[in-house]
Amino acid sequence: MLINDLLGFFSRLEEPIFILNKETIEFVNYPANEFFKLGNTQVMGENFLSILLPFFNSKLNFINIFKQKINSSNDSELFEISDLGFINKTDKLSVSINKIDNTYTLVHFLTNSLEIKNLNKNFEREKLILNEKLKKSMNVANEMKAVFLNQVSHEIRTPLSAMLSFASLIKEELQEHIPSDLETGFEVIKRGGDRVIRTVDLMLNMSEVLTNTFKFHPQKLNLFEDVFYNIFEKYKNIAKDKKLNFTYEIHSNNNDVFADEFMLVQIVDNLMNNALKFTNSGEVKILFYSHPNGNLIMEISDTGIGISEEFIKNLYQPFSQEEQGVLRKYEGNGLGLSLTKKYCEINKIDLRVESLKNVGTTVYLEFEKNFIDSSIKKTSAVAN
Repeated sequence: MLINDLLGFFSRLEEPIFILNKETIEFVNYPANEFFKLGNTQVMGENFLSILLPFFNSKLNFINIFKQKINSSNDSELFEISDLGFINKTDKLSVSINKIDNTYTLVHFLTNSLEIKNLNKNFEREKLILNEKLKKSMNVANEMKAVFLNQVSHEIRTPLSAMLSFASLIKEELQEHIPSDLETGFEVIKRGGDRVIRTVDLMLNMSEVLTNTFKFHPQKLNLFEDVFYNIFEKYKNIAKDKKLNFTYEIHSNNNDVFADEFMLVQIVDNLMNNALKFTNSGEVKILFYSHPNGNLIMEISDTGIGISEEFIKNLYQPFSQEEQGVLRKYEGNGLGLSLTKKYCEINKIDLRVESLKNVGTTVYLEFEKNFIDSSIKKTSAVAN
């Protein structure tokens, strides 16, 4: 989009202009055709250095200068080639080379360095204007995407909640007459419904973050009593069904933090849900302790499937999962960690992940605080 918008600006220039993709010519203006006597030669898609070669009477030393400057890591190069009387053009040729973006390069030929300076200013101004337009377009696209997610999510959640409520009511009314196979059916309905509602809630929360319409009410909270313990109780049965050792230990005397309660609950819930979901044997263990710098650390470790080194860089990308396709072993949509990361950034919580494939994963939440007592006591509990 940026390069297409800039072409009009480049076409108006009266000096020779080439736009390259690496060394391949993507655009050439009329003055360049005239200056290099290209005539009707088809140069689009050709190698720029090959086109220059006849102009410099096959002098490779000049061609090598251009090759070096074009492939330089610098955003801008300004240089002169002198002693060009042999080509009956000029005794001095000034060249400005600018990186437009990660793909395209502008090569501009001038004989007046002042004109080069002015061109660079105009070029940067045009580039800034177009980048601003591009940024606004991306913001509009994000807003439209979030509005779509919001509306679709509501359309799914409302009727689904009604269906689950009636299914639960029917189960209660027929409790004494339900055969075992129907009992299993009701359980399947509940699990499937809970899964869809969780997905819808994640989509709604993500849409609020994308449109910057979320409500943020930070307050003083006890991380263990106000947030963690209820979540731990919620997941005890899941851990028991999977025969996992599900424990926590507190090695800090003060677990007060300053954060938005809703977001903090979502952060801890998502991380514990992941730890249990991706662990089939062994343990999930949660530790609370003080960092030497005084910050509070909540550590969630598991002996699950782990994360490969290749995938970990994409860990927070929305809708990304290491296993893709219909044959993947684990349910989920890849939104949980992405939302968790954004909530951590909003609340200034440092989130770190360490993992080894087929060994396990450890997640660290570090909370800034200056009021942890120096005395340490230890409590622990095991999910029975």
